[in-house]
Amino acid sequence: AAETIRVMGKLRGSFAVHAKQARWTLAYVRQHAPRWLTLSIVLALALAALPSIQVLTTRQLINTVVDFNAGSDALVWLSLSVAVAFLTQVLTSGRIYVAQRMRKTLHESITLDILQHSTTLELDIFENPRYQDTFQRVQDNMGEHIANFVDSLILFVTGVLEVAGLIFILVQIDPLILVIVLPLIAIYALYDGLYARRRFREDYDRTTMYRWTGYFSYKLLNYTNVPEVRLLNLAPWLIDQYRALISTILDALQKLDNRKTQLDLLFVGAFLSAFFVTFARVVTRTIEQAITVGDMVVYGQIVLQLRGRLQSLSNTFARAYQETLYTSNLMEYFALQPITAPADPTFAPLRGEIAFHNVSFHYPNAPTPALKEVSFTVQPGEIVAVMGANGAGKSTLVKLLSRLYSPTAGSIEIDGIDLQSIPVAAYHRQVAFMLQNYNLYEGTIHENIAFGDWQRLLNAPDDVRALAVEVGIDEMIQQFPQAYDTKVGLAFHHFNLSVGQWQKLALLRTLAKSAAMLILDEPTASMDAKSEGALFSWLRQGRQNMTTILISHRFSTLRMADRVLVLDDGRLIEQGTHAELLERNGQYAQMYSLYHAL
Repeated sequence: AAETIRVMGKLRGSFAVHAKQARWTLAYVRQHAPRWLTLSIVLALALAALPSIQVLTTRQLINTVVDFNAGSDALVWLSLSVAVAFLTQVLTSGRIYVAQRMRKTLHESITLDILQHSTTLELDIFENPRYQDTFQRVQDNMGEHIANFVDSLILFVTGVLEVAGLIFILVQIDPLILVIVLPLIAIYALYDGLYARRRFREDYDRTTMYRWTGYFSYKLLNYTNVPEVRLLNLAPWLIDQYRALISTILDALQKLDNRKTQLDLLFVGAFLSAFFVTFARVVTRTIEQAITVGDMVVYGQIVLQLRGRLQSLSNTFARAYQETLYTSNLMEYFALQPITAPADPTFAPLRGEIAFHNVSFHYPNAPTPALKEVSFTVQPGEIVAVMGANGAGKSTLVKLLSRLYSPTAGSIEIDGIDLQSIPVAAYHRQVAFMLQNYNLYEGTIHENIAFGDWQRLLNAPDDVRALAVEVGIDEMIQQFPQAYDTKVGLAFHHFNLSVGQWQKLALLRTLAKSAAMLILDEPTASMDAKSEGALFSWLRQGRQNMTTILISHRFSTLRMADRVLVLDDGRLIEQGTHAELLERNGQYAQMYSLYHAL
């Protein structure tokens, strides 16, 4: 009794939360699959009435036969019984079809909404382990969870109506059923709800473990990881880690399932005992002719069916309850705040003036800031290189300028306008970026280049080749099996490129955009001297009015820039031309001397 009271209190305390989640889910389904939702409800309500009708026709048929009145009346009741059975099968098939269509529609809608929302979020959210767990949860068949909730809720409501109709018939025959059976149902439903909550909590708390299992699988199966894993003989260790995590997860779930099975067996035993008590009373009353033979038969039939229906109803309620818990994952994800900036797409063309004013940035959970009070100005058309040791803050500076992060303190101005107030989409249309961790796109060489300005170039092969010729990369591409139509990437194709070739494609993809500003993070790290020289020649001659920010460790690159910014431990400590910095004999000159000494 104490345990029952505790469970009831726990369920009452969370009822408002789950009711809110249920309302949110139903509103979402009404928005994205209104027709299928309406059809599901109509079909389910029709099916809810049929079991009681079937029982009543069976009762009348039996009573008609027992009274030796098996003429036309018996034939009518038999025909009606067959018609009800046929209609039940037709409506059941229809409900299954509608449920499948609704499930498919919701899966597509939710997947698209998740992907669309991800494009509005700040980059630092994706790099936060806590939100990585959130992303993992919403990718875990969320469309299936939403569809399961709606299906379970409809089945539960119609199941309640169906059971209520059957119980009403039983009460007319013998009211004792209410006293004995209904309390058992209530207790079982409470424990079923608690089980659903515990099962969800197990999944929720182990999200990080699930991500780790995916990580170990990726390291073992992805073609980019396999060579080093083989050379280091890491496979046994990775498999052991995977096995340990999976065993922990499955053991915890097995314990829960064992307890649930024990509860189900206990319920079945208690229900059957109650059934024999009540049915014995009904048999006695039939012998005494207090009720008809038809009453006795349908009573036994209903009670035997009722156990399965009630257990199914309880399980359906528990499943609907559990799915609202999963819905909370989707609500949490959509509650992540998008990048806040005006949405005006008609932002004026950029001139390319950049100004950092005491800019600082602190990564979440990092012990120290990545940038500390950095200030500098870049004039339109100027080529400025940024250098420093690893961890000095170079890539962070680029990500802030790319509007992928927002400064923790200070401000960044573009043409005298605060970057935070510039519409993100409009800004990105006028700035070309090549990040250090550039993407490798499975597809053709043409597509890999055209993605830099895909709306203009995907169907413009001549323009793509003209750019490659201009930058000096066409000769390399012509050596591939099908030149620009060569499909590259080992995930779906059979031809791959070297690191340097991938980097040249990434650079060409960046240069494909007609932009006012160009931001390149280590663009020549894997290039030879000839390719590097060709790039700077193109920047000087082909895009003379384009402001360019270069991140580089290579002094050959730094030497060709108009100005060099030197970062150290997140601070700007020097700036000037290559020659000026050498004359100052500061950190830049020391690193240059060390480079030549090597």
